[in-house]
Amino acid sequence: MHPFRLTPSKAVVAALVTWLSVVTWLSVVLLSNAVPRLPSICVGCRREERRPFPEDLQVQLQAVKERSGGGGHPKSNSLEGFPHKIHAGGRHFSYASHRAACQFADATSPGIPGWQKDAWLKHMYYNDEHKILFCSVPKCGSSSWKRVLLSLNAKGEIPSWQFKNLASTPPGLSLKRLSELQGAGVYQRLKKYFKFTFVRNPLHRIAAVYSHKFTHFPESRPFKQRYGPAIDMLRLTGTYHSALGQHRTEDQHYDKANISFQSFVDYVLRQPAQDMNEHWLPAYHLCQPCLSQYDYIGQFEGLPANAGSLLKQLDLHELVQYPNQTLLYRGPPMHKSEAQKLLQKLSAESRSRLKMLYQHDFNLFQYDNR
Repeated sequence: MHPFRLTPSKAVVAALVTWLSVVTWLSVVLLSNAVPRLPSICVGCRREERRPFPEDLQVQLQAVKERSGGGGHPKSNSLEGFPHKIHAGGRHFSYASHRAACQFADATSPGIPGWQKDAWLKHMYYNDEHKILFCSVPKCGSSSWKRVLLSLNAKGEIPSWQFKNLASTPPGLSLKRLSELQGAGVYQRLKKYFKFTFVRNPLHRIAAVYSHKFTHFPESRPFKQRYGPAIDMLRLTGTYHSALGQHRTEDQHYDKANISFQSFVDYVLRQPAQDMNEHWLPAYHLCQPCLSQYDYIGQFEGLPANAGSLLKQLDLHELVQYPNQTLLYRGPPMHKSEAQKLLQKLSAESRSRLKMLYQHDFNLFQYDNR
C-alpha cells in the first residue's frame, strides 16, 4: 500500500472531520454577526462588569469631581450589581425571571430616553436618618407610603394617617426627592440606601386610575378638566393633540362629563411615553427597576400585610405604621374583580394593546397578562 494513500474508512473519517470543522467555523462567524449584542447590564455580574450610570448622572458626578479637585468622587461611576435576593412582599418572586426580564427590556428599550434623563429621580423619595429610598408608583399604595415617610420625618410623633392632605404638610416635614440632589448626593443614596417599591397588576392599575381619577367626583375634576378636551378630540376626530393635555380647561362642562373607559384607554394608547401622566406611565419608566436595583419589590395586592412585614424588616414597626385605609378614604381600593369587570368593557384590540404597552411591567414584576 502506498504510504500516503488513505483507505476508504480513513478517507470517510477525514472528510467528516473536515466537514465538521468548516460547519463549526461558519456557525461562529454567522452567530457573531447575526445575534445582536445586548447592552452591558449588571445582573449578579462581576465587579468590573457593572452597568454604568446614565449620562445625566455621569455629568453630575464629573461636576462633583471637578469641584473637589479630582479626589472627592467615588472611584467607580457605576451602581452595585443586583442584590443576591430581591424580597418580594410575601409572594413567590423569581430573581432569575426578573433578571431575564431586565435583559429583554434593555435589549428592546436601550438606554434612558432624553425626555426621561432626570424624570425618574422625581419619583424617588428618601429618608436620610433611616437610609431608605422609596419609588412611588401611583395607584399602588404610594400615597400611604408617602404618609409613612412623613411620619418618619416627624420621628413618629405624628401618626401616618393624620397626614390626610399630602399637598399641605407642616413646615420642615416635607418629602425629599432624589431629583433635588446632585452628583454624589444621588450616587451615594442609590448605592447605599435600602431601596423599595410597590407594584400592581398593570391592567388593574389603569382600571383603578380611571375609576378614581375620571369617575369619582370631586377627585375627578382636575383630570377631566385637563384631559377631557384631548380625549373628546380623539374620540370625535381621531386626532391626538398633546397640547390639549398640558393645561386644565376652564370649561365647567368637563367637571362632570361622562368619559368612558374605552375613550380613556384609546387616549392612553395614542400617547407617547413622554406625554403620559405618572398615573398611567409604566412602572418600568417611573422607577427604572433594571438600573436602580431594588432590595424589596412588594405587591399592592398583598397590602397592608406586606407593609407591616417590610416595616418590621426595617426595624421601623414600633416607630410608624402603615395607615388604615378606612381612616383616609371613603371606601376600600378597587378589588381585582371590579377591575376585571371594567376591563371586559374594552375591545379585544384595546386589551391586547394595553398588554403590549405594559409588557415590561408584566415581565419584570411577574404578573400574568392573560
